[in-house]
Amino acid sequence: MTGLDPNAIPNMRTVLDLAYNRGIAVSMCLWSFDMLRDQGQDISVQKALLEDPVKTQTYIDNALIPILEEIGAHPAVLTWEIFNEAENMTEEFGFTEVRTSMAAVQQFINLTAGAIHRMVPGALVSNGAGNFATMTDIEGHTNYYRDDRLIAAGGDPLGTLDFYQVHYYPDNFALSLSPFHRPADWWQLDKPIVIGEFPSKSIEEDGNAPSYTRVEAYKLAYEYGYAGALAWDYRGFDGGSFETAKLGIAYLADTYPEDINLNIDPDLINNPPSAIAAIPDLNLLLGAAERIDNYVALDTLFYDKEDLTNLDYTISSNTNPDLVTVEITVDGKLNLILANNVTGTSILTLRARDTKGATASISFRVNIRDANGNLALFKSIVASSSEKEDLGERYANDGDMNSRWSSSYQNDQWIYVDLQKPAKIDSVKLFWEAAYGKGYEIQVSDDSQNWNTVFTETDGNGGKDAIVLDGITTQYVRMFGHIRGTDFGFSLFEFEIYGEELLGIEDHKLNIAVYPNPITTNIVNISVQDQRPITVRMFDLLGRSIKIYHLKGQKTYVLDASKLAAGINLINITGQDWETTRKILKK
Repeated sequence: MTGLDPNAIPNMRTVLDLAYNRGIAVSMCLWSFDMLRDQGQDISVQKALLEDPVKTQTYIDNALIPILEEIGAHPAVLTWEIFNEAENMTEEFGFTEVRTSMAAVQQFINLTAGAIHRMVPGALVSNGAGNFATMTDIEGHTNYYRDDRLIAAGGDPLGTLDFYQVHYYPDNFALSLSPFHRPADWWQLDKPIVIGEFPSKSIEEDGNAPSYTRVEAYKLAYEYGYAGALAWDYRGFDGGSFETAKLGIAYLADTYPEDINLNIDPDLINNPPSAIAAIPDLNLLLGAAERIDNYVALDTLFYDKEDLTNLDYTISSNTNPDLVTVEITVDGKLNLILANNVTGTSILTLRARDTKGATASISFRVNIRDANGNLALFKSIVASSSEKEDLGERYANDGDMNSRWSSSYQNDQWIYVDLQKPAKIDSVKLFWEAAYGKGYEIQVSDDSQNWNTVFTETDGNGGKDAIVLDGITTQYVRMFGHIRGTDFGFSLFEFEIYGEELLGIEDHKLNIAVYPNPITTNIVNISVQDQRPITVRMFDLLGRSIKIYHLKGQKTYVLDASKLAAGINLINITGQDWETTRKILKK
């Protein structure tokens, strides 16, 4: 064992914090017999980790102790449970293809329990036994987890259990091993016993079960002197769930609250940071900018109950550093530095860490594309529906054939591109995913309200559709899907439009672009070739000034549009010898 994933301990702490705030205690189970079942791991390494005390020590030093140093004394930790049903991987009792011995299990428990007791005095250590047959010396059984036997196996005098955990499944074991039929003192053990797993539904319904109601089973477990009872649930399991167990849990909590409910002290735990805003994706045409300064202010993205916005920020992941690199300034801004003449996509993850080490993250995309004549690239796009968030309409014109838009699973769905100004359209290309349009129309509009059909397909077969048009002048282009080709929706990898932009005088000289339109993320981009000083003024339709920017020296500016109200707004851009005004819709 060489170490842990850097996210492992922060994730554990986050779960424990959430649990504690909700009155829940957690049994931290370290290992399961599944370590010797084939799940893609190197089983020989796992077996050696169990049997060789030198290798066991590498686990203790490089994984267990770092965990204990950080969260060993967390108030939500009920116990450190060494194994889940270790007997199932042994030669004496097991069924796994690769097996070890009970002696190796005892040695491993002794060494790890000793390390826990040494690192965290007062911590409770336990072990989940598959049934009482390996946890009592009565009726011909053997208690493999007795103190003297564990110490003899591993040699650590601190390596003992603080209480026992036993599992019981009526389908697998006779009533003679049922904790619901015999009180805790029947087993002649010198420590508390927790019923560590049982099927709450089967306890009531199974023919071999004790035939108690769920409430009766919990009541008996308490009255028989057991220290706890944990119902088992997992996906695909038919033996019970929280829904079937909660009546019994509620009965104990209401009847014996002093024994059941935790006393919560909120000052004992650290609250992790929370993401309170998103970082918008950045979509740029190749050559539009070399860097974007002040892309976001970091103190607007996260909040921490204890540290407020005084957090440490890092870029924890950048999937394409050859495309973009990041600067985090001393005053808490994020700058993006774009590679020269490189296209592609990078997914960047910004991590905020508080003074106690708890973290939160936000990811966003930087997409740089060469339009190659595609007028639709990164333009505003609207759809009648989207199957889900990661199949939204913005993925139909992002220049990435690995992303896609998918509509709801219905006929009569549409998607249109706003070219932002009139253009002379020569062709449209549709790149269908498997869920293609069998019957659809290509429509155009000057106002996105009144549409004219310029192409009709009645027998589409998917793949790539290249549709030639006769130089139609329009601002909006729509694919209206009438008949689906499959049971799924309409799904496009890319919706491309080709032709010639009809530029005004200022646009022709300066190549001005204002996008996206409509605004959906409180960010608006201003692209202009004139790198002399410009002034950008934002107005509402009544002419009231919303915000003013004085800018210079860049080809593309990323501006905050959060103050704009929903609906139509005006953006006036003034240079030294030119001026233009654009309408922009904020959703």
